[in-house]
Amino acid sequence: MSKNDCNPKKILLFFLIVSAALGVRIAYTLGTNIHRPIMADAKYYYIYAHNLLHKGVFSKEYSESPTPDSYWMPGYPAFLAASKLFFGNRFYEGTQFAQAVLGALTAGMAFRIGLYFLPLWAAAFAGFLVAFSPHMIAMNAYILTETLFAFCLALELLFLLAGIETEKKRYFLLSGAASGAAYLVNPVLFFFPFIVSVLLLFGKVHGASSLFEKRKKIILCYISLFLLPWLLWSARGYFNVPANSLSSSNRALDNFIIGSHHDFYEYWRANPRDPKNPATLDQKRVDGSWLAFIPVFLDRVEREPTHYLKWYLIDKPVLLWSWNLLVGQGDVYVYPVTTSWFKSSMIGSSIHFLMGILHWPVFVFAISGLFFLATCKQDKSRLAVAILYAVLLYVSAVYVVLQSEPRYSIPLRPEMYLCASFALWKAGQVVRDAVKKRLDPERISS
Repeated sequence: MSKNDCNPKKILLFFLIVSAALGVRIAYTLGTNIHRPIMADAKYYYIYAHNLLHKGVFSKEYSESPTPDSYWMPGYPAFLAASKLFFGNRFYEGTQFAQAVLGALTAGMAFRIGLYFLPLWAAAFAGFLVAFSPHMIAMNAYILTETLFAFCLALELLFLLAGIETEKKRYFLLSGAASGAAYLVNPVLFFFPFIVSVLLLFGKVHGASSLFEKRKKIILCYISLFLLPWLLWSARGYFNVPANSLSSSNRALDNFIIGSHHDFYEYWRANPRDPKNPATLDQKRVDGSWLAFIPVFLDRVEREPTHYLKWYLIDKPVLLWSWNLLVGQGDVYVYPVTTSWFKSSMIGSSIHFLMGILHWPVFVFAISGLFFLATCKQDKSRLAVAILYAVLLYVSAVYVVLQSEPRYSIPLRPEMYLCASFALWKAGQVVRDAVKKRLDPERISS
């Protein structure tokens, strides 16, 4: 994206990160056997893809004449449909390979994003953390959205920071298009482009050229390309989907109800189909109506304000970023595995062990980076870091309000690792400056 990208060290590190990420992902898929890969959510994504290919209908209903719906977004089913067309009978293996490539490129993009505001070693550190993240490695083997969403989000941020750095409109257009693609995979990202627009509009950037000062045109380019997929999808829902069909609003309500119950996971892990699960009872009681559930929820909050304050401000954020996947088999596994590369391979088990030790320290560093961000001078680098924190905080807040499940934070690991690398770099600078000041000869002689 610039002449500076031709630096041999940067090129070498980029290929090392991508190669390492691809190597461990392929090793994992070859060394891991998932007992039933097409089940639960994966089954519905597969049905969506099947209906798209063979019936020309976007629906999770498996029948001769499925009813169109908009319960889930079309991005990942379209990806699966393309994979089925390309790989044919080797669909599952082909999808795993395609996702391994996307995961490897995501690690490379994390490194390249880091170069906009980090020294080379810190950007490489973040890239290798993405490459060796056990959660991101394991997700490549599942027919689930996380790998594609992580790729689209990283691509959006890469183009966005390129636009900020070079002040060229084409990068903002590309970022808007990537943002639209990310939205079609996971609608949680819907409001993020508007947050970015506010940062671009009101953020102070010293040393910017006259082109960058024309912020309204830049924002228009960015938002227009993002809104186009949203408008097309909304029009499809209005004209093609029956009024009584399942929609994304139904899904959001289901997640909100689940997220309001602190004991949901306890019931679910004991029996996923337990009809006495309080969340299940609430879902049946309100029958898809927000107006029916909100008064019930507010009444509970009024009766136990301390409990709900702790649940939403402490417990759910910690839960979201925890290691063990709860709606799944635990650890890094969503669906049951009969064999795992993380257990059968010395390299795999070493990666799993080391990354497990680093998980919470890295997360704490990422959070502490907010302090260093507040002390940075207002330049393009600071704006880049602010955008990374904006996506982390915004998406985390949405999941905290709805349903906090560690699986949902996996696509945000690249951004979290970059923020942690930023904090590590800044903390190192503080320590270095303190040591220099302590050893200053003039200070010693005085």
